[in-house]
Amino acid sequence: MSSRCARNTPRRAARRKPLRVSLVCMLASALSACPHVLGQQAWHHEASPYRAVFEVASQPGHARAGVFAHVPVCGTGHAEGRDLAAFDVDGKPMELAALGEGIGNCALAVVSPRPSKSRFFVYFGSRKSVPQSRRAFTPGLTVDIRRMPGGELKDWDAVAAAVRESERLAIMPIDTISLSFNPVDSSDAFAMVFDGYLNVAANGDNTFMLVSDDAGYLFVNDKLVVSRDGGHYAGDAVRGESKGTVALRKGYHPMRCVVADFGGDQMAVVARWVTGKNKHVLKPDEFLRSGTAKLISVESRLEEGACPCFDYQIVSCMGLDGKHYTEATFRTLNGKPADWKFADGAEYTGDTFGRIFVGLDSQRVAVRQGRAQARGVVHFPQAVPPHRTPRNAHHFRHYSDLIEKQNMAGVDTSVLLDYRVLLRYEELNKALVKLSPILLERKEVDTKLRTEILHEYVRCVSAEDAAEAEKGYRVLLKHTTDRQPWVALAREFAEFALHCKADLDLAEDMIDHMARQLQNRDRTVATLRLHLAMRRLTADDTTQEEARKWLATVQSNPDSIGDPRTSAVRANAVHERYYDLLEAGFVSLAKEKLWEWEDIATTDWSNGNLFLARSRFWQKMGWLNGALAELDAAIMLLPMLPNLPDVEFERATIFEQNGQRPKAIEIYDRISREYPNHPLAAVAAKKSGK
Repeated sequence: MSSRCARNTPRRAARRKPLRVSLVCMLASALSACPHVLGQQAWHHEASPYRAVFEVASQPGHARAGVFAHVPVCGTGHAEGRDLAAFDVDGKPMELAALGEGIGNCALAVVSPRPSKSRFFVYFGSRKSVPQSRRAFTPGLTVDIRRMPGGELKDWDAVAAAVRESERLAIMPIDTISLSFNPVDSSDAFAMVFDGYLNVAANGDNTFMLVSDDAGYLFVNDKLVVSRDGGHYAGDAVRGESKGTVALRKGYHPMRCVVADFGGDQMAVVARWVTGKNKHVLKPDEFLRSGTAKLISVESRLEEGACPCFDYQIVSCMGLDGKHYTEATFRTLNGKPADWKFADGAEYTGDTFGRIFVGLDSQRVAVRQGRAQARGVVHFPQAVPPHRTPRNAHHFRHYSDLIEKQNMAGVDTSVLLDYRVLLRYEELNKALVKLSPILLERKEVDTKLRTEILHEYVRCVSAEDAAEAEKGYRVLLKHTTDRQPWVALAREFAEFALHCKADLDLAEDMIDHMARQLQNRDRTVATLRLHLAMRRLTADDTTQEEARKWLATVQSNPDSIGDPRTSAVRANAVHERYYDLLEAGFVSLAKEKLWEWEDIATTDWSNGNLFLARSRFWQKMGWLNGALAELDAAIMLLPMLPNLPDVEFERATIFEQNGQRPKAIEIYDRISREYPNHPLAAVAAKKSGK
């Protein structure tokens, strides 16, 4: 017994061990076959690192028409889809045929139909060709867009040869043969190759007409039915000059239409001809129709689920000064952040973002998640997206913000210069504060343009960084040699020192320097000395008598003495023009009008209109303390100020902008009480809460 037991024990152990292994293997096999394991569906194609999950959205007109699926290959596999393989949720292979490179960096495939709302997987990214079932399908109508060489082609043989040798831009499903633009990119010379199956309802003759720009050819059952050689206008065929008749039996018949456009306008239309007054473009139900599938998600077997496949959408466009700007949004299909790099040097990090492109040339993009990388091309179709205008403040601000948010350091200089064209539509645009320093470092920017950019920059940055603006002004003054531009720049710098930087010594040095250069013969010096005296008055550095002396000097301007009515008319005209320009945002032109107004006005100094106008200009520049000091000086200098309620209301507005709400409320309350009949009294009362 003991020996028998000793002999049998190893045998029993040997039997048990394989049994345990077998159970484990069976359990693993069962789990892998289950479509949902720990929240993750089984991976049915071991060679592919990625798979796209689709849901059937619509059924085909016939089983052999299959279901169209746009697989987001994005350069991770064969662009034409030669490595695509399809499986249902139970892991059973599905028939699939790749039709070629589709639109949006996808491969267009047709798969065997499934019930609506059911899901299936398409695997990709292995770069290994997979056997596919091309003969199993007669897919619905598609259009193959191909790039064509320039120049007119005379006949079908020349067109056919050019199409065979041409580069495919994309193949895409379409409802009917009616296309009047390039749906892929903005190239003018291209070929449209429509392939599908006619759904003929009854036996008999069928007459078709072809409207094309330029050469066009229609084949039914591989026989040429309509031929239109050479270059043409579409209007030449709208009366049916290009038509043909073919006898067809009830059922499905292959149809091909090839239209070669040699540039300019485009048109490809196939219509059914009944009579001269009875004709119609072939309707969608006159073709065999494939079903459609909706992309649900994209998944990865790679470490940490890295899958940089992406898509994009053209959102809107804007034009300015002959430049085309296009807004596009991008997203990773797995919702995880990625590093993006575009051919124009723009770089982004994130899962979704929007950006502005310049021009209509297609642009390449590379996307990386971890060690996985995808590539693609951004195309700009000829179909115009929703149009935006810079005259609309909301539209302009949206485009400006998208440009400002991006990392501009590596962007091509030509693109940055085109960005500048758009951004400077709004003077003092804060986006220029980010753009200008980058352009100033680029060697491609010439001296004249560099000066313009620096001037824009110092104006934009002055309110936030007065020290940086001062450095910029000094550089501009050093390199400005012509007298008239130098005087204007020096006057602007003196005003900056007074009303932005509040450096009265710096302002006085600049005014003295201008006086030496101009030998005290220019009205500008006297006006600036008045401004300096008023600023010192508010700082308790001078007396009212000193300030009034300079005011009298400015008011004795010989240019404004003469017929009082003529002087008043001139001042009123400049007054209106100044406010029109300021309200429209033309800051530089408004400043020139303000200077002109200061030189010719006599009464507008005394009635306070010029003080109010100057304060509003400093507010526009963002110099709030200077704007407030301007109004304070008016009150101190002119005790009987005629427009005192307006000046006080403006002071309250500035306090509000400066975050000093209690002071603003105090002034609003005083206006409503002391000037109850003034037009601003009701507004002031409302603002004060009374």
